[in-house]
Amino acid sequence: MKNIAVAVLAGISVILAVSLFYQNSKDISTSIEGLGNLSYAQAREKDAAAADISRDTPIKIAVLGNGSDARFRELLKGVRLANAGLNASGGVNGRNVKIVFKDSRGSLASSKELAQELAADTGVTAMICGFNYMEFRSVTPLCEYNGMLLVSPVITSGILPDQGDLEMVYTNYPDIESMLDVMFKFLKKNNLKSSAIISPPEYYYGYYFANAFDRHFARGSKGAGVVRRDICYENAPLLLKKTFYVWDPKAAFDNMLICGNNEIFKNVIPLARELNPDAAYLLTDEMECKELLEDDTNDLKVFLPSIYDPDNEKEANKIFRTNFNKTYGYFPNVWAAQGYDTLNLIAAAMRETKSTSPIRLSDILWRMKFAGNVSTAPYIAFDEDGLLIGADPVIKYPVKDGFKVLKSLDIKDMKK
Repeated sequence: MKNIAVAVLAGISVILAVSLFYQNSKDISTSIEGLGNLSYAQAREKDAAAADISRDTPIKIAVLGNGSDARFRELLKGVRLANAGLNASGGVNGRNVKIVFKDSRGSLASSKELAQELAADTGVTAMICGFNYMEFRSVTPLCEYNGMLLVSPVITSGILPDQGDLEMVYTNYPDIESMLDVMFKFLKKNNLKSSAIISPPEYYYGYYFANAFDRHFARGSKGAGVVRRDICYENAPLLLKKTFYVWDPKAAFDNMLICGNNEIFKNVIPLARELNPDAAYLLTDEMECKELLEDDTNDLKVFLPSIYDPDNEKEANKIFRTNFNKTYGYFPNVWAAQGYDTLNLIAAAMRETKSTSPIRLSDILWRMKFAGNVSTAPYIAFDEDGLLIGADPVIKYPVKDGFKVLKSLDIKDMKK
């Protein structure tokens, strides 16, 4: 009898345990940050399906980045302009689009925390994020594991060997090979053969770019190719000057590749002017910002690769430029164009699938060609790893009131 009672009590305990586990499984799984919260991913799909049917709730798309970064602020303006245009034309599939902006303040810890917060909101379908390499790497797993689509409008594809393992991550920016290709065409057109390279180790994108440039540049017995490669371990002007003045005072290079951010550029250019003012200076990063225009570069040949030609004849670009100028009082730069394109791309995928399901959006993005873009590429398309294909970069140079595209790639055609 005693054994029967024990067995009954044990059975009741098992039933209660199973019941409690069933009731609390969602709470348990969602409390484990960033480890593949299947309940969030499943709930997001379920919520998307319900919202697609009822059409009563707005489509939520998150934008995460450093609000104090001038370039990111331009990108955000592009996103908001696209958002206004979408809603003014009836929304997407009958639903308005709501932008949820989160300011990371430049902190990686904050980026991860905010990405997890957004992932926990199962009404958020997609996120636009990844303004730099470290930010991209910090938020990517959280988006992937929580079933939220991520599109980075800025990170350069080609530096992420593991992106092929990610099913919901897309990179809407040319790979380094495309950028190098237009640079080499520029060097060849102007018969520039001896390159010097400056790159900081802490700035991953610039460092990687310099390595790729160094690997691909042909070298010969007459000295053509990379004549000097220096890694700037410090960005302080005094230490940079010491690095520069150990170089050949005759300046054997005819062009210099400057890798890095705006601060590197601002400190390098005055020293480069002293070293060889006749050389051509190529900037690896797209630096369409006020800092570049504020520096006096009129006596220098400064060039940068870009994926946005403001004068391209696409009807979408004409509309974009007109509306941006009407809204903000000036014409857009490449960052605004990227934000504008990226949101419109996500919206196009939603129209194509007639859904906000991240799984369905991810499936269609690597198969569709979005021709309503304003960038210089004929259309936006991705390969099977979510990397942009078919990019068509251009070379720009700074002028008094902005940037011009060097149409022929010939320095002689520069018009200040």
